[in-house]
Amino acid sequence: MPIRVNLLAEQQAAEEMRRRDPVKRAIWAGSILVALVFLWSLSLQFKVRNAGAQMVALQKHLQDKEEEAKQAKSENMLNLRIAADMAVLQKYASNRFLWGTTLDALQHTIVTNVRLVKLDSLQKYFTNNEAKLEKTNLVFEIPPPKGWQFWKSAPPKTNIQLAITNRFIALTNQYRFTTNKVRLSNKIAKMTTNQTKTQISAELEIYMPAIGVEQTLLTITAGDYSPAGKQVDEFMKSIANSPYFNAALKKAEGQGIRLKERPTQPQPDMEDPLNPSAAFFPFTIECRYEDKILAND
Repeated sequence: MPIRVNLLAEQQAAEEMRRRDPVKRAIWAGSILVALVFLWSLSLQFKVRNAGAQMVALQKHLQDKEEEAKQAKSENMLNLRIAADMAVLQKYASNRFLWGTTLDALQHTIVTNVRLVKLDSLQKYFTNNEAKLEKTNLVFEIPPPKGWQFWKSAPPKTNIQLAITNRFIALTNQYRFTTNKVRLSNKIAKMTTNQTKTQISAELEIYMPAIGVEQTLLTITAGDYSPAGKQVDEFMKSIANSPYFNAALKKAEGQGIRLKERPTQPQPDMEDPLNPSAAFFPFTIECRYEDKILAND
């Protein structure tokens, strides 16, 4: 039986050992891992670029929306101002001075031997801007929670807005504000809390709102045909006792009804200059109405 001798066995064994060398396998594995990491980093870079492009697009879209929002907000503010102006105009229209009512009341005040010659009216309108009257500091106590009394329910939270409103009402009911004819407004300039969270301090500013004022003056020119010219006083008393004028005219002495002009000697009536009995005493009376104040309540 022939004996076979493999002369390359040693080389083959060495080659097999080289193939099974762990360092070589680690190099291959590391190379593959590096390649995978490189591919993963490329994919991440692609995703980052994609995300950057999307972010730029979204930022542009957001800027467009912000511009639209600004325009919408501006239009909304304009609409609110128009609505407020319309409400004020409606208020002016519904509270306007009615001359028909005045003339109807005036015809019931005429006394014997008094003849009306002329009626003049003067109406003035002016506005006052919003004005700050005063600033005050308000302090509110906050009951601290009692952790050791776990069996009790927590105390109710202090309604700061309601407390400020109640304090504002109490302030504006004081004597120095009783002469105001419009409702005052308030603004919270600053609000702070102490370190222990047991006190809240609010800086409250009290404002007089912007108002519109209507002033009305009625001037009556008439003639007193009584012999001694004493019907002027009766005519003024008749106006003062009229329910309409009593409610509408100023209440201060010499302000609501005032005799502006009254000569001491009679004058001949130009319509009948030859008749001595037609002489009369011309006089002028001013009737000042209470100022009508309108505010944007």
